[in-house]
Amino acid sequence: MGEASLKFEWFPEELDAARPPEKITVSQWACRRRELGKLSAITGLYSLDLVPFFGPIMDRCADPDVDQQVVCKPAQIGGTVAIVENPVGYYTDQDPS
Repeated sequence: MGEASLKFEWFPEELDAARPPEKITVSQWACRRRELGKLSAITGLYSLDLVPFFGPIMDRCADPDVDQQVVCKPAQIGGTVAIVENPVGYYTDQDPS
């Protein structure tokens, strides 16, 4: 008796959904995928051009060896966006478990 062979083909959308996310840092994710809305002082894609010192701080938010960070910064320079919103968006997109 022969085995019944089943041929299963995936839809491209199914393959895209099953593909693991690319390995990028929080700062890379923010610059590629974070869109600042019309209520922000600067709209469009998030950029580190004005605040390059936030890049390493954001990246350390995803470091499993770091339990806490202390940041000394002036007011109104986007700290909440960089230190809270971007890491939350990163994990929501990259590791939604």
